[in-house]
Amino acid sequence: MEFKYQDAEMSIKDINNYLKDKSSGGNFSVIDVGASANPHFADNCDVLLDFVTPKGARDKKFFRGDITTEEGWKEVLEYVDQHGKFNFAVCKQTVEDLHRPEFVFQMLERVAKSGYVGVPSKHNECRRNREGIPKSMGLSHHFWVFVTYDNKLYALPKLGWFDLIPYDQLNFTDKLARTELGFFWNDKIHMKIVLPYTRTQWTEFPDGYLDPFLEKCLNGTQHPRHLWVNILNNSD
Repeated sequence: MEFKYQDAEMSIKDINNYLKDKSSGGNFSVIDVGASANPHFADNCDVLLDFVTPKGARDKKFFRGDITTEEGWKEVLEYVDQHGKFNFAVCKQTVEDLHRPEFVFQMLERVAKSGYVGVPSKHNECRRNREGIPKSMGLSHHFWVFVTYDNKLYALPKLGWFDLIPYDQLNFTDKLARTELGFFWNDKIHMKIVLPYTRTQWTEFPDGYLDPFLEKCLNGTQHPRHLWVNILNNSD
C-alpha cells in the first residue's frame, strides 16, 4: 500500500484526475463506498453504495445498504457475481465513522481489485477545539485515529480518555495542513487494530499481534494513554 499525507480537498482533485485517466482507456469500473454525504467522485464512478441516497448523483446506479453489515453489501455482491469485480473502489472519509473498519476493508477486497481509502490524518484528529469544545480532540463522531509506520496501517480506537492526552506531549502539531491520510491498495488492505493494553503480569497479547513498532511503543508505558502518545509521536 502507498501512504500519503495531504490536504483532503486536494486529494479529491487528484483522485478524480486519476479516475478520468484510467477510464479514458475504457473498461474501468468504479464503485464509491460511503458517498452519500459528499459524492465527490460521482462523475467518474459507475456505482455508489451507502445507506442514504447521495445528492447530485441521481443518474448513477445506487445501492442502499449499511456497509458495516453483510446484508448491506448483498446487492453489490450480486452485482459483482454478474459483472465481475470493480476495477477500483473509492472509500474516502468514511471508515473513521464506523465501528467495524476492518469489516469494510474485507468487503472492499471482495468487490474490487484495487482502490483508494482516505481517512483523517492524525494531525487533523488530534486538533483541539474543532467542535467548539476547548479540550476535545478531533470530531466526536469519529471512532478511530489511523497512523502508519514502516508501510503498515494501524487503527487506534478513540477511547474515553483520548481527549485527556496532553497536547504538549504530541510532537507533530505543527503539520496541521496534512488533513488526510490516503493510500492506494491492490488486492488486500492490511490493517492492525491496536489494543489498549500495556505490559502487566496479566497481559497476554494474541499470537502475531506484537511487531517491532508496537514493542518499541509499549516500552515504559503504564496506561494505554501513554501507549497512544508513543504511537502517535513515533508513527510516520
